[in-house]
Amino acid sequence: ARLGITDAAEKDFDAVLSDPQAVATHPEAYRDRALLHCRAGRPEAAALDWQVWANLTPDGAAYLREMLEARGYLRNPASSGFGPAALAGLAAWTGEGCPEG
Repeated sequence: ARLGITDAAEKDFDAVLSDPQAVATHPEAYRDRALLHCRAGRPEAAALDWQVWANLTPDGAAYLREMLEARGYLRNPASSGFGPAALAGLAAWTGEGCPEG
């Protein structure tokens, strides 16, 4: 993905994410594929991958809530979980092209 070979990167992510053992070992692959989707202009696919990552990893949920709050997409972050407010903020953020950071 960093080299700009997005088709190959997406195939690699799909292969990893189709293997439950690999997902258990590397749940961050959902986060990384979400960024790939963002850069490719696929916000709906990105939002789905962000949500799965948040559901798989408590650190992922906390990271996304903090990031959304810092960017003004989430005004009253939940103390845990990834609820409707976070999902709405995530949809807004990905709809604007998933800025880096």
